[in-house]
Amino acid sequence: MKNAEVSIKKPRCQYISKIGSRCHADVQTGKPYCFFHDPGQKEKQAQARKEGGEARSHEADKITMPPDLPVLPLLTALDVAKLLAETINLFRRREIDLRAAKAISNMACLLLRSLKEAAWEEQLTSAGAMNCHSQVCEPEDQQEARQDQSTVSPEPAASAHDSKRHSQQSWSQDLRG
Repeated sequence: MKNAEVSIKKPRCQYISKIGSRCHADVQTGKPYCFFHDPGQKEKQAQARKEGGEARSHEADKITMPPDLPVLPLLTALDVAKLLAETINLFRRREIDLRAAKAISNMACLLLRSLKEAAWEEQLTSAGAMNCHSQVCEPEDQQEARQDQSTVSPEPAASAHDSKRHSQQSWSQDLRG
């Protein structure tokens, strides 16, 4: 070997999880654990989690929305499409942040699904009403008459040979007379 490369392995955290996998984080100087797994750092870990949570909660207060946004009816898919178009344009002009745009988008998708379900239920209800009107809602005497007709055995249908013979007879009578 000309230039022997010496691989220097960095010491890794000695923590082993419940499932047996080892932490791959770098250790703290002079300690066998990383900051997150060092048993001597419990108070500092708790303080870091608290500060991280507080910082993140303040981010939620910083959601930007333009003042005086109009209230939209959102009763049809077209209304929702207008809302989404407006949201996209507000985001592109940087008048709202990404989190607000995502929230509006998610709610719009839910609203579109609800509108679709409502339209489907309305179709089913109107189809059921038409079915009721044509079959069940007729007067009882008409229902009984229809039942009587269905119990009477119908006359046997004429065969194709009989109908052909009948048409030939009528044609020949037309020629004679």
